[in-house]
Amino acid sequence: MELSQTLTPETGEIQYSYRLQLNPSSHSVDCYYTTQLYLSPDRTLSHDDFALFSPLDTLLPAGAIGFSSTVTRWFYTDTSLPATGTYYVFLEVTPGLDAPPDTDSSNNSTMAPNPIQVENGIVPPPPSPSEPTLTAATVITTPPAGQSIIVAGYSNGVLEFRDWRGNVLARREGLKEVTAITRAIVGSPPRPRLFMATTDLGGTLRAIDPVNIDQDLISHTNLGRIEAIQVRSGPDGSLYIGTSDIGGALRKLNVLTLAHEGVRGTLGRISEMTSVHSASGDVLAVGTDKSGGSVYFIDMDTLEDMTTRQQNLGLIHALASADMDRDGQAELVIASDADGGSIQLREGPSFENIRAVRTGFGETYALDYGSLGAESFAGSADSAWILFSSEPKGGSLNVMVADLGASIVKLQDWATRRDLGPIHYAELHDFYMVGIPLAGVVWEEGAGPVLHVLDENLTDPSIVPVTNEDFESGDFSRFPWEHSGNADWAVTSHEKNAGLFSAESGSISHNESTALDVRLQCVSGNITFYRKVSCEPNFDQLAFFIDGVPQGTWSGEMEWAEVSFAVTEGIRTFTWTYSKDNSVSRGDD
Repeated sequence: MELSQTLTPETGEIQYSYRLQLNPSSHSVDCYYTTQLYLSPDRTLSHDDFALFSPLDTLLPAGAIGFSSTVTRWFYTDTSLPATGTYYVFLEVTPGLDAPPDTDSSNNSTMAPNPIQVENGIVPPPPSPSEPTLTAATVITTPPAGQSIIVAGYSNGVLEFRDWRGNVLARREGLKEVTAITRAIVGSPPRPRLFMATTDLGGTLRAIDPVNIDQDLISHTNLGRIEAIQVRSGPDGSLYIGTSDIGGALRKLNVLTLAHEGVRGTLGRISEMTSVHSASGDVLAVGTDKSGGSVYFIDMDTLEDMTTRQQNLGLIHALASADMDRDGQAELVIASDADGGSIQLREGPSFENIRAVRTGFGETYALDYGSLGAESFAGSADSAWILFSSEPKGGSLNVMVADLGASIVKLQDWATRRDLGPIHYAELHDFYMVGIPLAGVVWEEGAGPVLHVLDENLTDPSIVPVTNEDFESGDFSRFPWEHSGNADWAVTSHEKNAGLFSAESGSISHNESTALDVRLQCVSGNITFYRKVSCEPNFDQLAFFIDGVPQGTWSGEMEWAEVSFAVTEGIRTFTWTYSKDNSVSRGDD
């Protein structure tokens, strides 16, 4: 059963649309269902709550498996009116005596996804939004250059790819509200995929190739509203979604075909999911609004409970997990609205044990847990870092650290940044490929979302970026180098300006070329390198390009010398190309 809200700008009315889907068994006679809407001051339904309009009898024709209808009227059946304040809308559906025997009468109510404001008994229509809002975001790394791309979904059904500074790289329109986005590496050979949920076609899950966002690889419709997606990667992996139908359903799908592999209902509204590694296997932690806010711990194969669910946690905003004390059992961080905004660090395998807790942070919508910055290596081996946003829809970014080896674990404040834009995504990741985990945080700035890469002090290390490549690793692993042309470049020890190694062009013949390039996020400044050339003068040459624009060429016999070129802020591609003409070989070529 599903209840959704829609604002109609033309009339200023809030429409409540409900849909009931029966179990697969058919029925042979017409039957009736009674539907009733209620206003409740809290997240639980009581028949003492304010009823909206008289009960409606809805005919379900013989053979049908469900029905839907839309309600826009606001007439109370009680003589008293609700006081001014925030209320939650519930739909109750009661099957008639002639309803089919497979009707699930044990779960006949559901709550709309958003509360409403009441003023002296009147439900005023909210203003029509002038601009679409950002509703879901993630960050992907695109092959082959390793560029960090923001994937942004909006309330008007637009999907965008933006670079780290917020410039739009690709755009898709024509869908409905984007409710969830996640990324994964799936299949064999492994391939990057985006999984996106939208509200069109009864709730749709789409699998998208990041190279072409205009076309779905595959989709699955009529799933209800999807607010959480979790992927279990691997050649035979699975995908898990939290949907609004059958009282809050957890559905397991095949990650390649999106075919159903299992379902578990009546969990309540599922707001968050994360996988938690344990000694007995991976567990799916599922946050719902049931029983005052619960986290279920569910077997990822059978969808059965692995341990007792934790209840009365408040509305679950975010979940994150990692095994930071390296004992084979991951810890779980729970962010909820309890006690003015709570961050709990819990320990498996039952997750009843709260290792540490902090309160008073407000709402948290972006959260990650793991290692952060150079301090995570310099400090205790048991240091665990929590990165999270606070205040409504973000605005403040916080870092806390805990020593898990201590007898009494405390969540210590480390750094805070305030007065940011709404924060939609945060992750701990090696963004610069130098072995140090940094924070990638997406917040709204100016015309749209931007990606900031931050260290443990929440400062942007790209202001003084890691830019030295001396090839002393003996290979091309430090930066995302790419090769093209007729031969690959190599790291060699027989020619070097300093140290032990240098990069040498590939071995080519006449009318051939060999290129080495790298794509990096840059600030304004200069790129400086040393070069040496030994080839036929004037005809064979080494050339250097920035974003495809020639900067310099060298030919003949030239010893090691330093050269420098101006670089402007942004994502830049640097290319070194050695090419030969149709005859003559000289020097080392």
